Amino acid sequence: MKNDDGTPVVGDNNETLRGLDVCNIPVGTEQYVLKTLEKKLKKIIETNKKIAKLMDPGRWTHPDIPARQMLWLLISGCLQFKPDYWLRHLHPDLTEDFASGVDESIHELVQMCMGINIDTSWSNIAKERARLPVRMKGLGLREATDRRFSQFIGGAAQSIIHLINRQDKRNNTIEGRLHIPCIVNMLGEGSFDFPLESPWEQMLNNSRLNHSIANGIEQAWSHLQINFQEVTDAAARDNDDLLVNQPVEQIGFHSNGTMPKSVTRDITMEIESARSTCLGKMIINSLDNDDYERWSWEGWNKIGASFATSPPDGIGMIKDTEWRSIFATYLGQPDPNFASLVGRYFGKKGRRLDPFGANLASECLPGGGFRRIHNFIQSLVQSMMKVAGIHSEKEAVNFLLGKVGAPYINNYVDHLSSQAGRRNSPFAIVPDLHVFGYPAGKQTVNDSGATDSGEAFCEIKTMQPNITNYKHNNNSTNKPANRRADKVISQYRNKFKKLDKEYAPDVVGDGSSNIVGPFEAAQSQFIGGQVVPLIVGAFGDVNTDFENMLRTLAKLAAAGEEGMSISPLRNLDKKGGAFAIMNHQFRRALGVSIVRDMANHKLSRLHYVRATAEDARYTAEANHSDKKGWSYGSGRSGWYSKHTPGGYANFEQFRNGNFFGTL
Repeated sequence: MKNDDGTPVVGDNNETLRGLDVCNIPVGTEQYVLKTLEKKLKKIIETNKKIAKLMDPGRWTHPDIPARQMLWLLISGCLQFKPDYWLRHLHPDLTEDFASGVDESIHELVQMCMGINIDTSWSNIAKERARLPVRMKGLGLREATDRRFSQFIGGAAQSIIHLINRQDKRNNTIEGRLHIPCIVNMLGEGSFDFPLESPWEQMLNNSRLNHSIANGIEQAWSHLQINFQEVTDAAARDNDDLLVNQPVEQIGFHSNGTMPKSVTRDITMEIESARSTCLGKMIINSLDNDDYERWSWEGWNKIGASFATSPPDGIGMIKDTEWRSIFATYLGQPDPNFASLVGRYFGKKGRRLDPFGANLASECLPGGGFRRIHNFIQSLVQSMMKVAGIHSEKEAVNFLLGKVGAPYINNYVDHLSSQAGRRNSPFAIVPDLHVFGYPAGKQTVNDSGATDSGEAFCEIKTMQPNITNYKHNNNSTNKPANRRADKVISQYRNKFKKLDKEYAPDVVGDGSSNIVGPFEAAQSQFIGGQVVPLIVGAFGDVNTDFENMLRTLAKLAAAGEEGMSISPLRNLDKKGGAFAIMNHQFRRALGVSIVRDMANHKLSRLHYVRATAEDARYTAEANHSDKKGWSYGSGRSGWYSKHTPGGYANFEQFRNGNFFGTL
């Protein structure tokens, strides 16, 4: 081994290091391997520093350049996995310092991305959440020091088996790539023949003390099993179907002898799933149900978490100021945008700002407030329906015409006509969307595979981050958004009963007889026999009905003109064809829109925060809403273009070479 200047590299005892690189993996003495990894680490750190200098959010002063989002995508999707090739092929003892050095470099990049000191700003729960994958309520920041064990096991299990001849379940012989006597003696003739029973037994029993592969397997497997047992329950420890519970002689194989497509992935998922369950129990047992951090955990869903993997395109661009607020909300941590203002006053009542900005977001203040978010979601859903070939109308006051007979409907219409603001009249029922031709499922008569369709009416509700919406005993089946949806259904049912009592008293009387009146019966003429609630939560959470509607719309869109223009051969957004691509687009568009607008909602209210309660009261009384909402400029062509966030056009110019930063 030589230095950059050509001089030999010497070890700790001043000896010349000898070895060779095989497919970029060092093979030789222990010192040779360690020195090689040291050089690899140095190059990785230098590369990360160059990226940090280039992507430093402070360098890009233009507000429409999403530097933090771009840096995050590099970290989470690329940079943190750079050491995996070496972790997969080298003994875990040899990669400890290498992995630790990479983790430190990644940690610095993450802190730059967030613009805060994570060690002091984030709670222990938030740090543990960050290690979990996004699909398990985390951020996907997997540390190399932790991953090196599963990487080594996966590398060994899925590569060594191909070295010698083996027979499959049909007694076909599969020739090995290196079926020579020394390899056969090490692994054992027929060790990998079907059915597999203790395939690693001979190698482990006959290995020498310095046998790198055998010792590495035993050490890594022991570490993984201990980690799993520390965070799981007794039932999972005794589950023989789990890969991580197999004896060391069976690593990489299930108890029935089958091997998963990716050993590393399956082992990692089993351990991370146990960690997620353990963390969830700790959160519930240690945090009160009025704790903001607990709300962020219980309010999580996949749609709201889609921002963490979304590229900064017309659908998913997130500005730097929004980014920090979104991440803080996602983890239930104090919002760094409010750090210098915590404890100051806002509103007519002079409430003091909390570290999360939750009470500022929930307060009744001048301006559009949550109504602006509501209107944007309403417009977004209508656009999705248009792509799916479904016609819908916003706030249709007359949606009951033809559903209720005379004279009852006439009395109701006369009442609406007499009101200046029909939506706010005492007895008006005005759904946010009246949908025509919405699929209702398969035909029940003369079934040819076609679907029936009908009318539906939808109500969109936004949820504020307060104890009314989130301070409950939440669980997997009673999520805050679903509970709010049940409340909307109940409210609409009572509204229809109220109409019967007001305009059809000759049928229902005073309502105590449980007789179904004409207005209440009209619900049965709509799909589902009730309102379709579409709930948007403060943490990006949505209710189950909303998720189901997105899936239905994606199916229709995939079968229409939009879907015909999407070819999996040209579009690599998502595997599975037009439906998977449209479903992914719809979910990402909704999820990013929710968290982005929730962050904007909080940030747009900062000017109400004042040093004294008197100043706050005066500011709240003096300000009036211009009702203009946020600006949404045009972006790329397509169904989402009119919903593209303001400033995206500037980002497109940046991508095309225009320089907005400073040298």
